[in-house]
Amino acid sequence: MIHSQTQFYAATIIFFLAVFGLFSADVNGHEQFDLQADQFVYLPIVHKQPDKVIYYVSKNGNNGNGRSWESAWNELDQINWDIIRAGDFVYVDGGSSSMTYTTSLRPEKSGSVSKPITIQLAPVPGRDGQVIMFGGNGVLLPECGQRSWDESQLANAEPFGIQFRNEIENIVVDGRKRSGFVIHGWSQNGVRFFPDTIDNGIDDNPQNITLKYLEIYNNGEIERKNDGSVSNLYYPLHSRPGISLAGSGHTFSFLEIHDNAADAIQSAYTNPSGGVFNNLDDFTITDSWLYNSRVHSGTDNSPAGEVCSASSRGGCDELGAPQMGPDYPFYPDFPSNRRESFNWCTHSDGIQIYSSGEFNNLSIERTFIGPNFMNGLILGNNSTSNETAWVDNLVLKDVVITRFMHNALGMNNQERQSGENWHIENVTIYGHYSNLHKGTLQLDLIGGNQGHTIANSYMLYGQSSFGTDQITFTNNCEFGMYKGTINGKVEDPRFRRLTNKDFFKSNPSEDFATVFTDNYFVTNPECQNVGSRVTSITDLLSAFK
Repeated sequence: MIHSQTQFYAATIIFFLAVFGLFSADVNGHEQFDLQADQFVYLPIVHKQPDKVIYYVSKNGNNGNGRSWESAWNELDQINWDIIRAGDFVYVDGGSSSMTYTTSLRPEKSGSVSKPITIQLAPVPGRDGQVIMFGGNGVLLPECGQRSWDESQLANAEPFGIQFRNEIENIVVDGRKRSGFVIHGWSQNGVRFFPDTIDNGIDDNPQNITLKYLEIYNNGEIERKNDGSVSNLYYPLHSRPGISLAGSGHTFSFLEIHDNAADAIQSAYTNPSGGVFNNLDDFTITDSWLYNSRVHSGTDNSPAGEVCSASSRGGCDELGAPQMGPDYPFYPDFPSNRRESFNWCTHSDGIQIYSSGEFNNLSIERTFIGPNFMNGLILGNNSTSNETAWVDNLVLKDVVITRFMHNALGMNNQERQSGENWHIENVTIYGHYSNLHKGTLQLDLIGGNQGHTIANSYMLYGQSSFGTDQITFTNNCEFGMYKGTINGKVEDPRFRRLTNKDFFKSNPSEDFATVFTDNYFVTNPECQNVGSRVTSITDLLSAFK
């Protein structure tokens, strides 16, 4: 076999030499080479580059060249981005059950559209546990108005679990299974997208970032206040969401974001006069769950202006949750017979598009938003020139927005405006059984904004507020509306399972999926195929690997 292969290679070489006239045979069949010094043809040897190179990160590596588990980079900040190319993979060791990393993941090289750079949980038995990205704060963030709190760990915590700086494009971060990458304990955000800061007419925001199978919780800063009688009361800081969003073309899927200082996802600030240009477009989130699970204990010491205070409990409900005075217009007039989440005072929302100018193309599908946010979605803002935001071309499909304090979907606008072409299909909006006048579906429009449709959707409790007749309603159902209508049949959905209680963890380590047991499957035959077709958390998580 070896001899025949040698003959084949020799024949191939002779063929090419003959083509170039450098080989001939005499009349006796003997080979002869007619080569002069100036007749040599140099054929370069071409080494085909592989489509991808795999690099490795492991706490057990020796921090060598990253090309094997033995020579793996031993921390996320030790990745040598100088040698990584488009299409390459970085496998991160999750150990047999988990492995903890304490430095930020900061990609410094971009992939391409067809060949992104992928940072992925190792697909290797014994290394496919959880990758834990721990920022340094192992103490749960304080409740609103907490009297004392250990801030020593947060003081030394790093700011961002994952950060995408300007001009970074085409990166995939993939935990490969539910909570494959766990991001917690960072002092500002679990994931931070940095907006463009150079006014050169070029959009240098991060582009085309994919996040999959991440759990993001207990990230954010604190602030201190006093109510006149008690000083140094602790509060989670309202401007520290789990994900701070900037840029375009991003896709998030199979995420769980919960119990951060403020919103689950909030767009980063835009201030052109101050040199910040967050061009936010083309964002998709699918198969994800945004919620709060930590309860407020009811022992807070509230600042001046709130009805419930340390010195007077008369304004608190029977479960100890605080009420807000009329000078807090976006907070609930009363939480009656219910408890609130630990961070309720930070205006904690599912997704807030804030200060981002015109945002084109937002799609949210097969996603649960709730329980226990202030608002499910705030998709607009218009209070100052630097805080204006609105969304054009919204798609909500197979989405549940549930058990929120104020609005399911609204705009935080003085002038009450939204964008154009909002398509709401197979969406279930469930307010709160003990706070029936809340739960607004708000599309208050001005000018020529149009093109909205609401189809096959169910709204329970609360009120609808549209301010326009430029909406197409198709095959909707509604029940227990306080005010307004979505032009649907008035029918009780008879959900498969709905418990009249507030859902909160009793144990911080408890899987909230075993606690939040609502099932919004509609059993009323008058409204079949109406509402989200993803009807429970069990249903949602069945799509996770």
